[in-house]
Amino acid sequence: MTSTSTPPSGLRGLATRKRAVALIALLAAAAVGTSVAPSAAFADASGGNTLSIDAGTVIRPVTHVASGGLYALGSATTPDASLLAPLRLNQLTQPAPGVQQLGNGATSPSGDALKVAGSATSVGAQQTIRMPDVYPDWPYKWVSWDDYLGKVRTMVQARLDATSTTNINGWELWNEPDGTWNTSAAGSFTDGWARIYAEVRKLDTVTPIVGPSTQSYNHDWMLNFLTAAKNSNTVPDVISWHQWSADSLPGQLADLRSIESQLGISPRQVSINEYAWPDQVDVPSSSLRYISTFERQTDVRDAERAYWFESGTVDGLLYNGQPTGTYWLYKWYGDMTGNIVSVTQNGVQDGVASLDGTRKILNTIVGGATGNNTVAIKNLTGFGSTVQATINYTPDSGRLANVSAPTTIWSGTLSVTNGVVTVPLTAQDPGGAYQILVTPASGPVTSYQQTYEAENATVVYGQRRQSASASNGSYVGGLDNSGDVRNDSFVDFLVNAPVAGDYSLSIRYANGTSGTSTQGIAYNGGAWSTVSYPATGGWGETGKFASVNGPTLNLKAGYNMIRIAKGSPSFAGATGYAELDSITVSTTASVPAWTAPANPAAASYVARTEAEAATVTHGTTYSSSNASGGQYVGGLDYTDSSVRFGVNVPTAGTYRLALGFTNAGTFTQNNSVSTVMGLSVNGGSSSNVTLPVTGAWGGNGGSFPVWATQVQLGAGDNTITISHLANQNYAELDYLQLSSPAVAVVR
Repeated sequence: MTSTSTPPSGLRGLATRKRAVALIALLAAAAVGTSVAPSAAFADASGGNTLSIDAGTVIRPVTHVASGGLYALGSATTPDASLLAPLRLNQLTQPAPGVQQLGNGATSPSGDALKVAGSATSVGAQQTIRMPDVYPDWPYKWVSWDDYLGKVRTMVQARLDATSTTNINGWELWNEPDGTWNTSAAGSFTDGWARIYAEVRKLDTVTPIVGPSTQSYNHDWMLNFLTAAKNSNTVPDVISWHQWSADSLPGQLADLRSIESQLGISPRQVSINEYAWPDQVDVPSSSLRYISTFERQTDVRDAERAYWFESGTVDGLLYNGQPTGTYWLYKWYGDMTGNIVSVTQNGVQDGVASLDGTRKILNTIVGGATGNNTVAIKNLTGFGSTVQATINYTPDSGRLANVSAPTTIWSGTLSVTNGVVTVPLTAQDPGGAYQILVTPASGPVTSYQQTYEAENATVVYGQRRQSASASNGSYVGGLDNSGDVRNDSFVDFLVNAPVAGDYSLSIRYANGTSGTSTQGIAYNGGAWSTVSYPATGGWGETGKFASVNGPTLNLKAGYNMIRIAKGSPSFAGATGYAELDSITVSTTASVPAWTAPANPAAASYVARTEAEAATVTHGTTYSSSNASGGQYVGGLDYTDSSVRFGVNVPTAGTYRLALGFTNAGTFTQNNSVSTVMGLSVNGGSSSNVTLPVTGAWGGNGGSFPVWATQVQLGAGDNTITISHLANQNYAELDYLQLSSPAVAVVR
């Protein structure tokens, strides 16, 4: 029996479906069996890719567009809020109240939107409720119209009864109707959409409706749907679909705008409420490619990582409750403040960058290329002729390995030459991601963030608007609603305090009325107090801003949630109107001074060896466009089957070992679908390598995700052998990659 001929098995559970997944082009472009020491001259680079950043060209305010997840939260306490806050979650799609769906491998339903609302709100996340998740099966099994409309009424009433919940911003009426709608039993989807829409609106005329949430964007499908919705007066408030290619998004958005114009529909906000394939969602550079695209496309309001595995893990950013490598990518993204600035994609290399003009911090995340490359940054106004740069790295650990922290691989000063700072990226890992922090040579203006822009915060029933007089070029207006928990207007600021203690608060605002206006302020779930705003002689659009002092805030060390509201539960309501530009918090307590990170002594090293180039015993080399190098080794089905990799490393020490593999999980010896193989270093004792199910064999279009661990190697030549174990299942091997520093991968 050979594993290469076995049909693929589909993934099961909430929002999963059988799909043929393609290997990420970024990984396919990896260096083959080569390594470059950091001391090598840049002229000898094997990469040579230059990514260009224009810090003077603003794309949009930082709103963390792509920091969202499908079924990201499992319960009110899972994941722990301390791990969620640094991600600056923007938008979640969670199961409906009374959810019956069992997620991948789950034994009980999880993620009820109303039950997780408190945790989500505490970190600034809004939620869309996915209504058909009240069904117990995937794909959904239709019962009858009486059954579903009864469920719809129950769900909507449950939300109306949740009078302290403020973060529900959408009803998703159905999920993937182009694949899950039972036309023979329920009639056409367009007619069904209109019926469900009308049923929701009988009880709730306020909460936005989201749809159609198709499996992917399709011109004909969208045109037919929106034509019918226009005719029935049921056009969704937010148009949604699922995205599996970053490159196709710009054309799809342009097509949607053309359809809207053709039909006389005003442009709708866009929610990409699932993105990235299973072999992309846990690879930092691949996830970064989506993030970068979403940030460039200003029509996208939010985007959520797809749910392929367990709920309650922020879609694989956590494993056993602790960060994976990709978590740190999103944490770096969460650290962004100020404005998103222009990054020009260059082939496989892409990135996203933000500029905090107040503190003077440029935060860039880069990934995708291999070898030695550069990042060129221009128009860093006010940074001086010399800057401090720090490069941090996170690996493609996969979803089953923890990474305790990123690794700083370089820190030092660089000159600004002809207005450009050139940052070298040496021995770049194509699957990992790199954060580049640039400040003036003396460091940022303040040692901790003190000014928080309103447009960077969670804005609920308000609008982000532009003004040259605003502190960052934008402010928040339209904070006009109070008295209804479904559309109260407020801004939630997630403030990271360096130490516990009292903080003074200053609020920059505009009040174009003729008298004093008020708003409420509360923090960390505490009591409300009132802030008064004297008239400023005009609104933000005319630049009429002023500042007032708010109450003293007793903040805890770490993340604190501050809400400034026109209306909110347990608050009597504000008077008049005011617009918010920013808040500033500061303390007289002793706080740690900013210090430049030390330049690490450890060398950066990456080396990949293809399985087909290794010594193969009782196995066969096959071809696949999805494999690194175009080939992989399968048929490792015998008791003596093995692949022995010969590797040469520059120094003795701990190395990160990454293994590209497939496991279709279709053999069930010992009642297990995981594959257990042996790993031996230099002929020593064997340890177990447990490889999870990946969905398909290489010969059937399967991808080759990454499993990672640490190994101890001696300087010079070493052997690493991966062996089939008797009475165990099977796997196919694509490559073995070593890297240093090992980045604390824990198994």
